[in-house]
This record gives sequence, C-alpha cells and structure tokens, in this order.
Amino acid sequence: MEKLDDDKIPADAPILDYANSNTGKFVTIAQFSSEAEARMAASKLDSEEIHAVVKPAVDAIGIYTGGASASLSVPAEEAKKAIEILKTTPARTNIVPDL
Repeated sequence: MEKLDDDKIPADAPILDYANSNTGKFVTIAQFSSEAEARMAASKLDSEEIHAVVKPAVDAIGIYTGGASASLSVPAEEAKKAIEILKTTPARTNIVPDL
C-alpha cells in the first residue's frame, strides 16, 4: 500500500467529520455499571467538544437483563480535561483512579 504524501493533498480538500488531529490513542477514564450511564457521561463530554467513546462490556447475564457494564474512553490528550468535566457531574463516582 502506498503511503500518502501530505504535499499531494490539496489545500481545499474537505475534512471528513470523523477525521481529527488526535494521535488516535484513547484511554479509559471511567467505568459504569450500565451502558446508559456511560452514554449520559459521553453526551456531556461531547457537548464540551471532547470526543468520547462508549464501549459496552457484554456478559451472559447482561445480554438478557440490560445490565451490561460499559467503559468510557477519550483521546489521551483530552483525558485530564474530560476528567475535570466529569468531576462536576454524578459520573464523578465512576472515574478510573490514577490516570
């Protein structure tokens, strides 16, 4: 596969809505007992322009009861800001320690 040369990209090339300048490394900043709780926290971070990803953890019981847990990840360079935002919400009790 040929590597793309940045000099060949036109200055007026459109930026795709899923493209960003992040390194691509995400870190988990919080663990939730339900996917719904994680999505509420992600929504708060998204409103603050921090891209948040919810990753549901499906287990044999959670599939049927809706009780599957979930983790919340953000780009590594935005983790500290995201944690400070979550500290002002009920999600503060779900923040992963030692980040």
